[in-house]
Amino acid sequence: LRRSTLVAQSRVRMVQSQSWYHSQRTAALCLQKNARSYAAQQAFNKTKSAVICIQRLARHNIESRRHDAALTIQTVNRRWVARKAYMKARAFIIFMQSCHRRKVLQEQYHSQRCAAVVIQKNW
Repeated sequence: LRRSTLVAQSRVRMVQSQSWYHSQRTAALCLQKNARSYAAQQAFNKTKSAVICIQRLARHNIESRRHDAALTIQTVNRRWVARKAYMKARAFIIFMQSCHRRKVLQEQYHSQRCAAVVIQKNW
């Protein structure tokens, strides 16, 4: 009887310790799972914010290059329009100057011709 009591107590203690071990193991596994999940989530969030930062900088760089290209195109176009207007005005001014010089020379020629006629009459 004593022996069977000791065996029964031993079995009960073994079942209790196995039960306690399984509950502790399950709790440890749950803690490990949660800790790994938290670490993975933190790493993901850190990577995600780094990617967002890189994308923001890349988009800004693209926009900046587009803006610079647009400014260059506008500058070249304005320069071309201004040069075209300048060349047109310059050609008109040169034409007007040549007309004025021709008129002055014609008047000078006419006055010299009249003077030559007067001299020839009186000679």
